[in-house]
Amino acid sequence: MQQNEISNAIANETKSSAGDKFETSREMMNQEKSKIAEQLIQQNYFETQLKAIRLDKSLTEIDFGAFVSTDKGYFLIAAALGKIENKDFTFFAISDEAPLFKAMKGKKENESFNFRNNSYKIEHIA
Repeated sequence: MQQNEISNAIANETKSSAGDKFETSREMMNQEKSKIAEQLIQQNYFETQLKAIRLDKSLTEIDFGAFVSTDKGYFLIAAALGKIENKDFTFFAISDEAPLFKAMKGKKENESFNFRNNSYKIEHIA
Protein backbone atom coordinates (compact mmCIF):
# COMPACT_ATOMS: atom_id res chain seq x y z
CA MET A 1 0.00 0.00 0.00
CA GLN A 2 1.15 3.47 -0.73
CA GLN A 3 1.17 6.39 1.68
CA ASN A 4 -1.99 7.91 0.12
CA GLU A 5 -3.90 4.65 0.36
CA ILE A 6 -2.95 4.24 4.04
CA SER A 7 -4.01 7.82 4.83
CA ASN A 8 -7.34 7.28 3.06
CA ALA A 9 -7.90 4.01 4.89
CA ILE A 10 -7.26 5.69 8.25
CA ALA A 11 -9.56 8.60 7.42
CA ASN A 12 -12.38 6.30 6.37
CA GLU A 13 -12.03 3.87 9.27
CA THR A 14 -15.06 3.77 11.59
CA LYS A 15 -14.63 4.25 15.31
CA SER A 16 -13.27 1.32 17.25
CA SER A 17 -15.07 -0.01 20.31
CA ALA A 18 -12.45 1.75 22.45
CA GLY A 19 -13.41 5.02 20.78
CA ASP A 20 -17.10 4.31 21.38
CA LYS A 21 -16.41 3.61 25.06
CA PHE A 22 -14.47 6.86 25.33
CA GLU A 23 -17.35 8.84 23.79
CA THR A 24 -19.87 7.11 26.06
CA SER A 25 -17.75 7.81 29.13
CA ARG A 26 -17.30 11.43 28.15
CA GLU A 27 -21.06 11.86 27.66
CA MET A 28 -21.77 10.26 31.03
CA MET A 29 -19.27 12.61 32.69
CA ASN A 30 -20.91 15.60 30.98
CA GLN A 31 -24.32 14.49 32.22
CA GLU A 32 -22.99 14.07 35.76
CA LYS A 33 -21.33 17.50 35.56
CA SER A 34 -24.64 19.04 34.49
CA LYS A 35 -26.47 17.31 37.32
CA ILE A 36 -23.95 18.58 39.89
CA ALA A 37 -24.18 22.12 38.46
CA GLU A 38 -27.98 21.99 38.82
CA GLN A 39 -27.64 20.78 42.42
CA LEU A 40 -25.27 23.66 43.17
CA ILE A 41 -27.76 26.16 41.75
CA GLN A 42 -30.50 24.61 43.88
CA GLN A 43 -28.28 24.67 46.97
CA ASN A 44 -27.49 28.36 46.43
CA TYR A 45 -31.22 29.07 46.07
CA PHE A 46 -31.97 27.25 49.34
CA GLU A 47 -29.20 29.17 51.09
CA THR A 48 -30.60 32.47 49.80
CA GLN A 49 -34.10 31.52 50.98
CA LEU A 50 -32.87 30.59 54.45
CA LYS A 51 -30.85 33.80 54.79
CA ALA A 52 -33.98 35.79 53.90
CA ILE A 53 -35.74 34.66 57.09
CA ARG A 54 -36.00 37.60 59.47
CA LEU A 55 -35.42 36.25 62.95
CA ASP A 56 -36.05 39.67 64.50
CA LYS A 57 -39.60 39.80 63.11
CA SER A 58 -42.45 38.52 65.27
CA LEU A 59 -45.18 36.87 63.21
CA THR A 60 -48.82 36.79 64.19
CA GLU A 61 -49.96 35.08 61.00
CA ILE A 62 -48.41 32.48 58.74
CA ASP A 63 -46.05 33.92 56.14
CA PHE A 64 -42.54 33.34 54.80
CA GLY A 65 -40.10 32.59 57.62
CA ALA A 66 -42.72 31.28 60.01
CA PHE A 67 -42.28 28.17 62.09
CA VAL A 68 -45.76 26.69 62.43
CA SER A 69 -46.94 24.15 64.96
CA THR A 70 -50.17 22.35 64.04
CA ASP A 71 -52.05 19.42 65.49
CA LYS A 72 -50.60 17.32 62.66
CA GLY A 73 -46.97 18.44 62.66
CA TYR A 74 -44.45 21.23 62.43
CA PHE A 75 -43.58 23.31 59.36
CA LEU A 76 -40.89 25.85 58.54
CA ILE A 77 -41.88 28.15 55.69
CA ALA A 78 -38.60 28.88 53.91
CA ALA A 79 -37.12 26.48 51.36
CA ALA A 80 -38.34 23.15 50.07
CA LEU A 81 -35.90 20.99 52.02
CA GLY A 82 -38.47 18.35 52.94
CA LYS A 83 -38.51 16.31 56.12
CA ILE A 84 -35.87 17.29 58.65
CA GLU A 85 -35.44 15.12 61.69
CA ASN A 86 -33.16 14.27 64.54
CA LYS A 87 -33.68 11.83 67.38
CA ASP A 88 -36.05 14.15 69.28
CA PHE A 89 -37.82 16.33 66.73
CA THR A 90 -39.17 16.24 63.17
CA PHE A 91 -40.48 19.06 60.99
CA PHE A 92 -41.02 19.80 57.32
CA ALA A 93 -39.31 22.69 55.57
CA ILE A 94 -41.57 23.86 52.74
CA SER A 95 -41.33 26.74 50.30
CA ASP A 96 -43.69 29.65 49.99
CA GLU A 97 -44.68 28.15 46.62
CA ALA A 98 -45.92 24.87 48.14
CA PRO A 99 -49.66 24.15 47.95
CA LEU A 100 -49.66 23.42 51.71
CA PHE A 101 -48.27 26.89 52.43
CA LYS A 102 -50.88 28.46 50.16
CA ALA A 103 -53.59 26.70 52.19
CA MET A 104 -52.25 28.04 55.50
CA LYS A 105 -50.99 31.49 54.44
CA GLY A 106 -52.42 34.34 56.48
CA LYS A 107 -53.94 32.07 59.13
CA LYS A 108 -53.44 32.85 62.82
CA GLU A 109 -53.05 30.78 65.97
CA ASN A 110 -56.14 28.72 66.87
CA GLU A 111 -57.46 28.96 63.31
CA SER A 112 -57.87 25.95 61.06
CA PHE A 113 -57.32 25.23 57.40
CA ASN A 114 -57.94 22.30 55.09
CA PHE A 115 -55.47 20.63 52.79
CA ARG A 116 -56.05 17.44 50.79
CA ASN A 117 -59.09 16.40 52.78
CA ASN A 118 -57.31 16.96 56.11
CA SER A 119 -58.11 19.63 58.64
CA TYR A 120 -55.19 21.28 60.43
CA LYS A 121 -55.47 23.38 63.59
CA ILE A 122 -52.73 25.98 64.08
CA GLU A 123 -51.36 25.77 67.60
CA HIS A 124 -48.45 28.21 67.48
CA ILE A 125 -46.61 30.52 65.05
CA ALA A 126 -43.05 31.63 65.69
